[in-house]
Amino acid sequence: MTIRQRITDVVSEVFVQSIILLLYLCSPSFAIAQVHPRSTAGLSPAELTTIMRAIDSPDLKSAFVGVQIIDASTRSVLFSTNAHRMFEPASCCKLLTSAAAMSILGIRYRFETKLELANIVNRQSSKPADLILVGGGDPVLNTHDLTNLAQQLIGKISVIDRLEYYDRIFDRQRLGDGWAWDDEPYYYSPQISGLNCAENVITISITPGVIDGPPKLLESPVLPQVRVVNKIVTVKGRNHTDVRYNRVEGRNVIKLSGTISASAAGIEKVVIPLTFMHPGEMTAYLTISALRSLGIKVIHSRPNQVKKLPTATEVVAEHYSVPLSQMLVLMNKPSDNLIAECLLQAGGVAATGRSTAGYDGTGLTASRAALATFNVDLHQLHQVDGSGLSRQDLVSPANLVNLLEALRTHKHFRYFYQSLPIAGVDGPLAWRMKNTRAANNCHAKTGYLSGVSTIAGYVNGQDGTPFVFAIMINNHVCSEAACQLAQNTIIEMLANATTTRRSAP
Repeated sequence: MTIRQRITDVVSEVFVQSIILLLYLCSPSFAIAQVHPRSTAGLSPAELTTIMRAIDSPDLKSAFVGVQIIDASTRSVLFSTNAHRMFEPASCCKLLTSAAAMSILGIRYRFETKLELANIVNRQSSKPADLILVGGGDPVLNTHDLTNLAQQLIGKISVIDRLEYYDRIFDRQRLGDGWAWDDEPYYYSPQISGLNCAENVITISITPGVIDGPPKLLESPVLPQVRVVNKIVTVKGRNHTDVRYNRVEGRNVIKLSGTISASAAGIEKVVIPLTFMHPGEMTAYLTISALRSLGIKVIHSRPNQVKKLPTATEVVAEHYSVPLSQMLVLMNKPSDNLIAECLLQAGGVAATGRSTAGYDGTGLTASRAALATFNVDLHQLHQVDGSGLSRQDLVSPANLVNLLEALRTHKHFRYFYQSLPIAGVDGPLAWRMKNTRAANNCHAKTGYLSGVSTIAGYVNGQDGTPFVFAIMINNHVCSEAACQLAQNTIIEMLANATTTRRSAP
């Protein structure tokens, strides 16, 4: 064979291969192959097309999308794409926290807050008592609960020298690993403590005052230790409300500025929830206020923190939170981050006697051991907090589906299931999928961060087939509404699906 013939043959072969590749690139199978889906019998070609069109929409062109859908009655995978890749879960991380808490703490677990008498020998004497407020990590303790604690002292103690407080049941890491510093002032990023009150948030209600004057402020809870600098001005006319707010970094100083329209009087108000620092100390101040309001004298106005509890104390008042069965609802329906963090750390306390935060902390160490019993692959999980607020949290769609499927057989599954938001009914799903078969049917947890939109849960098909799904979207630059549209489309399709066993194309 001559050199010219060899060159001709090579060119011909390259040309043929190029034509074959071009035909493949232009074929519908290539579009599907790019995301590596896998489907077994159970979904029709039209249903598969619905999924593919949803996740391949122009809005999600730059996004990283992972989906896992199973038929829980047969445990067969109906659709899977990027299901074993790692995604930021956002608040879907609370699914992991819920399961671990159910396993470690038990569904009847309650947080306990106590008032303990330190100088027991003076129990019946006229000498002022030394009282210690002992935190148990209750994330939903409020001022009403503190008043109830104080009421239990009536007839027992009339004078207190100084209120001390103990919040060391959790460590002193007040924020989760990887939490954004510029989120710190806002209600969804509260400081974490063994002693909390009002979810460690001060809510400021603002109503218009006189024209060119400051507005009226109503703070709840009332904390003189949190200073509010009000530079808002009341202005004439409608639609001139522009209130700006922030908490000074590292300080309990809140700055308000901007304008509020006088026409808002009696019609609307601006409500601003902001976090406060040093929640243990602030809770102690609120307890002193509760004691004094009931006529119990507290000599020293400033509480004192104790690093270690005395060996000999007497419990003179106690408060128990709602049980975990109800705490799960309070966490998952509104997606409460403080509850998630306190439940995670409570697991560390239950396992070791004291909780430490972070990936290697006692809370997450205990949590990983519990999650392994729910068929969670720990090699596809990197969790550093309980809420999902951290950008360091990573989990695969397949892992979430494995967890949700395993929870279906848990003896207390009904409590978990009832805690999840319901499509068209409540929580973040209240306005999603209304007037569809998914409404009042789909129970799922959602997650949202900038560039992150996730949802994972349960939905029943038209014939009652139970589906378990996880749809995770990361690295998107579109609106949250566009992400939700894709997710809703898939879930609504499942709610309309029947299990006529057809082979996938």
